[in-house]
Amino acid sequence: MRHGIVPQFNAQIYFDRMKRTFLLALMAFTAVCVADLTLAYYCRAVYSHDPLMRDEPFWKGRQSFSASLEIPFVPIHIPGPLDAWGGGEQKEIKLEIPSGGATRLLIRLFDTHDQSPPIIQITMGSVEIGRFITPKGEGQGYDHAQGSGARIEYSAGIPSRRPGNEPDAYISLRTVEGSWASIDHIELYREPWRWSGPVAAGGIILLAALYVLHIIRAGACRRHALNVALVIMSVVLTLAVVELFLRRFMPQQEFVPNIRTVYDPHPVMGFMLRPNVKTEYGFDTNQYAMRDYGHYTKQKPEGVYRIICLGDSMTFSITSMEDAYPKVLERALSTGARNIEVINAGVSGYGPDEEYFYLRDYILDFDPDLVILGFFVGNDISDSYAHPSNTAVDGTLIHIEDAKKLTVSQISWEKRKREFLNRFHVARLVVNRDYSSLFARLGERNISLREYMNRMNTKCLDDPDIRIHRPSDAFSPVFKESWAKALGWINKMNSLAAVRNVKFAVAVMPVTAQFDTPEAAAVKARIGGDFQWDEPQLSFMKEAAQRGWKTFNALPAMREKWDGQPLYYCMDPHFNEVGNALFAHTLGEWLQGERLIPAPREK
Repeated sequence: MRHGIVPQFNAQIYFDRMKRTFLLALMAFTAVCVADLTLAYYCRAVYSHDPLMRDEPFWKGRQSFSASLEIPFVPIHIPGPLDAWGGGEQKEIKLEIPSGGATRLLIRLFDTHDQSPPIIQITMGSVEIGRFITPKGEGQGYDHAQGSGARIEYSAGIPSRRPGNEPDAYISLRTVEGSWASIDHIELYREPWRWSGPVAAGGIILLAALYVLHIIRAGACRRHALNVALVIMSVVLTLAVVELFLRRFMPQQEFVPNIRTVYDPHPVMGFMLRPNVKTEYGFDTNQYAMRDYGHYTKQKPEGVYRIICLGDSMTFSITSMEDAYPKVLERALSTGARNIEVINAGVSGYGPDEEYFYLRDYILDFDPDLVILGFFVGNDISDSYAHPSNTAVDGTLIHIEDAKKLTVSQISWEKRKREFLNRFHVARLVVNRDYSSLFARLGERNISLREYMNRMNTKCLDDPDIRIHRPSDAFSPVFKESWAKALGWINKMNSLAAVRNVKFAVAVMPVTAQFDTPEAAAVKARIGGDFQWDEPQLSFMKEAAQRGWKTFNALPAMREKWDGQPLYYCMDPHFNEVGNALFAHTLGEWLQGERLIPAPREK
């Protein structure tokens, strides 16, 4: 009989193997869940609404529209069979699906018809996924709802598409019954496993706890603490180097533009600029809460002809203070021994309603000889729809409806958080996510933000608000109401100035698309439709003539003297330095021709 060695069972070795197996399984399962969540995050398509795709000009003669991942835009309005302006038929929007797995569809709507909201059929290929019976809305459309965001939401699961089946690469939204809906945006994203989030979070916490327990038992706390400290220092140093590089070579634009302009609440206007503010980008205010010099006095000096310019951010200007049109106008008019002051009383965010109360309760106390209202056709019509629409909390401009929902401490914390993050160009880069500009600007040095904004290329023209480029009698009902309110506020300003024996004039400011650049021509060709690009100035001038207003339509004069240089900042509606100067000089010539300012005297 042969006698062998019988192996003994070693519980410690068995336990160590089980522990390693458990750790490997936990790491693998956690990694799979994290990968599933990451894949779901990146396999996402957000189809934003395009304000240009709306109403009859877009849908006339068109039954369907296809959006792709490369061009992720959808019409802001989709009509139903009850809408005569849409052809009285079913309309369809096709959306490309970003992944082949199970997908989640999320539809966000601004508004729907108040009596007959649409029923939206959702299909993939020839298979119906479901029907979205939209609730009744306010019937006001995008014009009314844009300030309050999406109000109606619908979500549905989309099954995995069949490989190689081309129709399954798209889903379709079709209005099978009812009237129109106004779209905020539509999302399609890969749906992760329902337990991926909890399992990934639990796995990471458990692994971290086991790691800490291990180093404590091994007595290696000091060595591991040193390693962790080195890693943290390396990350901080790397971020510091990237921050310095961005500041030196590629300064990033602020992602919250209005936090550098400080406001105070006002019971009538809603908000005013805060006096005596110094800001990083030169949006400073004087002792009278105006973006102007501090040497002016409230009591007009003897022998001075005082002009005060009212307006919104177009008058306030995002150039330097010296390059804003009121200061350019002051320098241009202060010739021939004339002593003329031109004070910039523009306030970013104001419309004709706020400007009327500002004139009545504040500006007339400065004893002006002439008040010029800068009326910007790009937004001063829509800004007149509701008053007040904005207020200020802890210096921050905020929509009045949002202010009702938040406490002062919440708004203040949000503001402080944004201001802190805005100090770092790395944070601006991450938030803006405009990584394409990295390569375009790599190697460029000492390029300021305003110089970058002045760049003219095929992507500099912001899409125009086509609502304004029609005669006023062709406006939508909501826009007609805004138009009537704007004219009413201006009429009140004109009457108020007449009672106080102050001259009053309106200077109408054009938008980018009204100048004949190749880029503007391409945008107009893409839009198509029966638009009149000299509107709404023509309608405004007719109204002004009927009401007896002194009105300067800057568009013809600026076109005549324009030398082809960019007049507006890139992808921004505001005049740049050239635009402010051209507007100021043409306005100055008109003021002299209308004898609204003193004639030059011999020295």
